[in-house]
Amino acid sequence: MSRPGPVWAEEGRRLTWRQIVPPVLVIAAIACIAYAVYSCVWGPRGVFDEERAVFLMEQLESHDASARAAAVRDLAELNYRKAIPKIQNALDDEAPEVVVAACAALAKFRERKALEAIRAKLTHESPEVVEAACQALVAFDDKEATPEIRKVLEATAPKAIVAACLALAKLGDEESAPAFTRLLEHKEPAVVIGPVKALELLRYKRAAKDIARLLSSKELTVRLAAIEALAELGDPETLPELRKKLEAEAPEEIAAACGALAKMGDEMSAIHLVPLLKHKEPSVAEAAAEALADLKHKGAVEPLLELLGSRTLALRLAAVAALGRLGEKAAAGPLQGLKAAPAEGLEPKPTDEQFDSLTKAITDALAKLGVRSKD
Repeated sequence: MSRPGPVWAEEGRRLTWRQIVPPVLVIAAIACIAYAVYSCVWGPRGVFDEERAVFLMEQLESHDASARAAAVRDLAELNYRKAIPKIQNALDDEAPEVVVAACAALAKFRERKALEAIRAKLTHESPEVVEAACQALVAFDDKEATPEIRKVLEATAPKAIVAACLALAKLGDEESAPAFTRLLEHKEPAVVIGPVKALELLRYKRAAKDIARLLSSKELTVRLAAIEALAELGDPETLPELRKKLEAEAPEEIAAACGALAKMGDEMSAIHLVPLLKHKEPSVAEAAAEALADLKHKGAVEPLLELLGSRTLALRLAAVAALGRLGEKAAAGPLQGLKAAPAEGLEPKPTDEQFDSLTKAITDALAKLGVRSKD
């Protein structure tokens, strides 16, 4: 004798199609609505995106150059590959801004068939277009284009020359290094920065002395670029010139020199960095504190402890961080004392976010000194 099945099974056998169909239709309707919402709002190729793409394709024919350029950029953002042929045609647009947008878009699409057309824009009369072409060729890692890009170094527009310098360096074209070195003597400061950065990117140490001569340039931007490049090249023979920059007038220059000397591991500069902790410009004192911590100069502990009482939040934070990195146990007591009243004496009064940031910095510094928080 067979055992009777569960009640729900018996009831299920008695269900009619009138009972089954309505719930199924409701579930199907909900699924369709959910899919439609997903396609329009979240879907990578939703209805909304498709309609927008069609609209943007129409905008490519607009009489307004700004509208055409915007359409090119937006189509690239949508990754609408059907637009590639028209965007490639936009490389011949009469408006430079459209050509610039087309270069960037084709690079974003990774459309290598457009390489030859993009290379042709290296001779365009607009420096912005030349710059965009250089950037696109770098995005493609088109090393075969280096001979054509080198020709741009002979251009007259500073923006074009700088773009070519950076492109060649990013493509790793060391053969261009001698040309970059010659450009260091260019009369336009805006141009000089290009080869300085390029030589830095190539790590071309043979140009270090030539770059060091730019430390006496009348242009602050050139001097700052030279300091940054020398720090990267790391030629010890340039250290004496960099140390002199610690006595410069411009705070930006002194701060940059602090960072450069620390990056080069110049321990001899530490005795010159300590007095800078009392510099009137907070940015200089901050840079000096960070540099002294990088150099692990124990002689900076006492002056840094004094900075814990600074009325400036940035200086107090810099001192806390530096003391933690130096790892001197003698700093534990003062740091614990500061933690009891982190914001005391600060002007202006710190926000809640700044207060939390300072408290966390103190806790982190104490942890580096082996002192665990009791909170």
